[in-house]
Amino acid sequence: KAHHIIRYEPIFSPSESQNFITLMRILECRKPISDNFNSECHEAVKIERKCLTTVAMWMKGSEGFTFPKDVGYPLDSTSIADNFLLEIHYQDAPIDLIDSSGFRIFHSAERRKFDAGSISLSIRPNFLHIIAPGYKRVVSVGHCTSNCTQKIENLSIFGVSMLTHSAGTKVKISLVRNGEELEPIAEDSNIIPNYLEMRLLSSLRSLQAGDHVMVECTYNTFKRERFTLGGESTNEEVCMASIFYYPRQEQLVACSSQSKISDVLKALGIEELG
Repeated sequence: KAHHIIRYEPIFSPSESQNFITLMRILECRKPISDNFNSECHEAVKIERKCLTTVAMWMKGSEGFTFPKDVGYPLDSTSIADNFLLEIHYQDAPIDLIDSSGFRIFHSAERRKFDAGSISLSIRPNFLHIIAPGYKRVVSVGHCTSNCTQKIENLSIFGVSMLTHSAGTKVKISLVRNGEELEPIAEDSNIIPNYLEMRLLSSLRSLQAGDHVMVECTYNTFKRERFTLGGESTNEEVCMASIFYYPRQEQLVACSSQSKISDVLKALGIEELG
């Protein structure tokens, strides 16, 4: 029977697991989709089952999230999702830790007016994301181009989550429409790694077909002597955001950017690999 998720909150079992968990999220895993999916927007189109869409996210400092009163995240056996993946990131956890942490999901059979969805924006967390040491301000930008958004309908954004690791100082989700940069969808100029929660916007923002969306992350590496590379571990860096919106659509679930290897080698002064 179709339900709506209306709230979620973290569960730590045992309670000391909270000392070692840095991130938890539930991802929606989708069945194989049609060939007309725009493969330029995400190479994961080639994967048989894609777990890209964020349903719930917990980061340090968060106590959970309650959806707006007229919005719920759909749980429906007839939808394109056929499984959900629970992903948990640990730091310095003892090797004998037996952990049963996760989420408590509040759901209702009384369907609300709007089905919620999410779109992930990121720079792919791998070695091609290179952040130079010795600077108080280094900026990395991930793009979701108009080619990727051209098939969506008008979406109403009601919430965002933004994520960097310890070098991050600022995250901005920018919006360009018809060549003009509008007021940012969201901006945090004082990112604190131990306080990164899902945020409701004070007013709805519109995302339209053909818009260009960017996630811009600023890092402080002044006290670092080595390059910082992209990656999921806490001594690496990420530049990620998710926008939560309604009404739900299936044309676009994730946008990620990655530098070309040839450009990275050229920037490092490497002309040829032996």
